[in-house]
Amino acid sequence: MAITNVALQDKIGGAPGDPVFTDVVTLSLDASYPAGGYVGFTASVEGQIGLGKTILEVNQNNVPGSPAVYVAYDRTLDALVCYVWATGVEVAGGVNLSGVVGLELVIRSK
Repeated sequence: MAITNVALQDKIGGAPGDPVFTDVVTLSLDASYPAGGYVGFTASVEGQIGLGKTILEVNQNNVPGSPAVYVAYDRTLDALVCYVWATGVEVAGGVNLSGVVGLELVIRSK
């Protein structure tokens, strides 16, 4: 097999006037996961990463606490969506995620 049809989607940070920022933040989740994810994620972290930035991607560095979840950032909804580690299914609305403490995320923004 081969990789084909490679196309450049966006090139960011190549010039001093177009910087890309990388921030590592830790956070804890709450006792009632909202179905569809934590909407308004940028507002939740902008005090730490800086105001007015556009989040490009969010990567998870650890799997702390219980239940074991992994997260994905939905840029369209500006939401941090949680998935059950064992099944890959989105966490159901209302599930208690307060045991997830110290979740470390790498946030790239511009």
